[in-house]
Amino acid sequence: MIDGAPEHPAKKNTDEFLRTLKNYKKLSDYLSQHNGELRILRAAPNSPQLNLCEYYNRTLRSYANEKRHERDVDPNLLNDFKRGSKISSRIDVLKDIIQESLAKSQSSHPQTNSVRTMMTFVDKVIAAKGYLDMHEPM
Repeated sequence: MIDGAPEHPAKKNTDEFLRTLKNYKKLSDYLSQHNGELRILRAAPNSPQLNLCEYYNRTLRSYANEKRHERDVDPNLLNDFKRGSKISSRIDVLKDIIQESLAKSQSSHPQTNSVRTMMTFVDKVIAAKGYLDMHEPM
């Protein structure tokens, strides 16, 4: 399932796009042997509920916000830094927050819950014959 991002192939280039995938030959052979098929489904515009990256971004953002508001970090963002180094010092603090949040995200396996939540929305779209309630929170 892909969204309408510019780097994703147009409908007419879908087969060509699939052939460029690293394991396409192996997957193609497997699907042929088992009478399977591979289809690319396109998510509706503005449907973050169907975009797995949105779930990962949300997890990372919540870890970063949690870390940013810790007692020892928040004052570092407000400190008086040497003249001319204020912005670069704050960027260094934010970079550390992001790196720690990425490490926490990788060790906490948010993928399982994210995939489960996204598939719930996919099931709802299928049940509604292709429609998605855009107002339903993720």
